[in-house]
This record gives sequence, C-alpha cells and structure tokens, in this order.
Amino acid sequence: MKNKKKSILFFNARRRVNMAKKMIEYLKNRYTEYQLISSDTDYLDPISYVTDDFVVLPSIESQEFESVFLEVIKKKNIVGIIMWNDKDFAAIEKMRLKIEKLGCKILMPKEKKYEICNNKMLTDKFLRTHALYTPQIYENPDKIKKYPVIIKPKNGAGCVDVYKADNLEEAIVFYKKVPNPIIQEYIEGVHYTVDTYFDRCDGVLCSVPRKRIKVREAEVMIAKIEMQEEVMNVAQQLTKFFSEEGPMNIQVILSVDDGKPYIIDIHCRIGGGSELSIEGGVPLHEWIIDDIIGGEKRIQYIVNDGLIMTRYFDAFFINENSSIKK
Repeated sequence: MKNKKKSILFFNARRRVNMAKKMIEYLKNRYTEYQLISSDTDYLDPISYVTDDFVVLPSIESQEFESVFLEVIKKKNIVGIIMWNDKDFAAIEKMRLKIEKLGCKILMPKEKKYEICNNKMLTDKFLRTHALYTPQIYENPDKIKKYPVIIKPKNGAGCVDVYKADNLEEAIVFYKKVPNPIIQEYIEGVHYTVDTYFDRCDGVLCSVPRKRIKVREAEVMIAKIEMQEEVMNVAQQLTKFFSEEGPMNIQVILSVDDGKPYIIDIHCRIGGGSELSIEGGVPLHEWIIDDIIGGEKRIQYIVNDGLIMTRYFDAFFINENSSIKK
C-alpha cells in the first residue's frame, strides 16, 4: 500500500478519450508517481478503456453519492479532481470542504464564479458590468424588438433546448416549450470557441480562438485555429476579470454587422474541442496537471495558426459475456 500511486480523477468525462490520453502521456513523462483515473455511472463509457483506472459512481443527484464518492477518494488515493460537466459543479461545491479535508484539490472556481457561467442572466450581468459585448436579452416575447432571436434555458448547456425564432408566433411557442427560458438577440457572424487559462502568478497564459466550421449536436467536428485579434483580446479581458485558476472556454461570435466580438457563453472548464489547441502547441493538459500537483508550468509555446482539426467517432467493442475491464 505504501507504493500505491496517487490518482488524479477526470470526473464524469465520458467521451474525452483523446484528452485523457494526452494527460496520461504527460503524467508518464513527468509525474511517474501519479496516474489518471476516470469515473461515470456505468462501465460502458469509452474513457474507461484508456485511463489507468475507472470507477463506477452513483448518479450525482442520488442521496448515496456523497458517501460513496468520499470513500472512493480515500480508497483510490485521489489527490486532484478535473471537472468536465457544468451540471456537476454545484454538487461538488457542496462537498468541497469535505473533499479538500481529504487532501484532494478540485480544479474549479468557487461557487459565485461557476454560477455566473451556468446562469445566462448572471453571465449577462457580469459581462455588462465589465463593459464587454454580449447579445441583448428580452424579458418575454412581447419585449422583442428585432428578429431573429435565440430562445434557450437560463441554465442550459450543449445546445439542448436551443431554438431560433424568426417571428413572434415562433417566439411564443418556443418560450413556452423551453424550461426556464431566456430570449437572446441573434448575432450573425463567425462563431469561435476560445481556449484560455489563468495562472495566479503569471495571469492569462493563452487565448486561442478556434473557428467552429462544422458542429454536430454541440460537438465540434471540424475547427480551425484563427488567431483573430479582436476575439483573442475580448477573451483575454474576460479571463482577467474572472481571475480564477484554471481553464476556461469562451463562446464568441464576431459580428458581420458591426465587427464586434459578442460573448455568448462562458464555461469554466476545458472545452470539448481543446485538443485542437493542444495539437496546435498550447499545453493546456499540462497546465491542468501542473496546477493539481503543484508543478512548475511550461509557459513558452508557439501556436500553429491555421491548423485545422477534422475528427470522427471511434469505437470499442466488448463481448458482454467476457469480464469488463476494471
């Protein structure tokens, strides 16, 4: 037991197989006494077949989750947690003191900061307070001044229940259909996801815009690094104002009408398409591991501007009559 490796948990990461591989490679090259493990609610998640270990946990909404999770942290010698799903933040925050008491670090912002990201009304208020561009919000369909508009949940993510309304009739229908809805001005323009990272000593370490060329069910399939100055600057400003250790990915639309960069979403975690930035030279995965372990970061890098990512889904095949890994 004395030689048992310390574990870093990639929590409920599901399909983040390539990201997990990058982290595992870095650990093996620099921090050999550590391993990467992953978790979810069943063994069939693809990430279970690439990480060093995998644990099945009850649903995070269940009553037994906290006791089981704390026991897993102790049993698996987990010293750090990398968050992935925005909807998990609130539950983990409630457990933060108990988790940290076990000597485990969580790489996620404090409660007020992640609530700003996860509530579109709070996001809007935060952005306007700091004089950053963001689409106009309307209280209800009767207040809409210009079409089209986007109607989506105030606490939504991943393009679920997001609709574009071209007139009042559609707006009324979608407003009734969407749970806890918000109406947002539609901005015509080029859509970017910007990978940023904040370090308490060195400030903003990167601001890398990825142009979204093709998206399927909120997952970017084709993207291109475009070091567009306006987009980079606004993301860097937001990251400075936010000043929370760790990664963020920021959704920005560069308007074709006025040329301004409008921020439409903030996520205080690494993005699903961040592997493009990593392949383009930005060591995001290294910084995440370094921050959890307390190692010195490599902050010198060169971005491969113009690099394009096109990807596909791979598969694992499991015989149900055979023993399942871990």
